[in-house]
Amino acid sequence: MSKEQSDPIIDKLNTLIKVTMASAFKGKTKGEKILTLLDIRIPRKEVADIVGTTVPYVDKIKHQAKKGQKKRKPRGKRKKEVEQE
Repeated sequence: MSKEQSDPIIDKLNTLIKVTMASAFKGKTKGEKILTLLDIRIPRKEVADIVGTTVPYVDKIKHQAKKGQKKRKPRGKRKKEVEQE
């Protein structure tokens, strides 16, 4: 297929992706959209294109999500002290 023939197909596919994402992500934040797309193993560059942002922003959201998951639970002793107050 030549480049002239593939451009309309790519344009239609991009439009289809945008419509699908708009309906699937209605009411979601940009960060939630990014994390959902990353969870289904879409490459970061494609995630950035779909959401309308940059790869560094996608990386930032991914890092923040990982950092949030690693928050430590309060130690037992400290937890008891808080309960007594």
